[in-house]
Amino acid sequence: MEKLRKFAKEKGLPYGPIAAIYRKGLAAWASGGHRPGVSQHAWAMARVKSVLRGGPARKVDAKQWQSIQRSKAAKRKSK
Repeated sequence: MEKLRKFAKEKGLPYGPIAAIYRKGLAAWASGGHRPGVSQHAWAMARVKSVLRGGPARKVDAKQWQSIQRSKAAKRKSK
């Protein structure tokens, strides 16, 4: 999770929603929703990046995406 925390900090994103998306990715992998040969952590990180880039995971993780957007907007206002 330290790598995830560093990723969020580098991108200027809130850790909480990013961690929630990552945990959902871990759970999705464990339930069998993954491609053969992809590690659980790679699958979870790909889900995080899909949300950030506007991929299909953004629809599934809409609540977390809204939280990220609110955080970004608050940072812009405080500058």
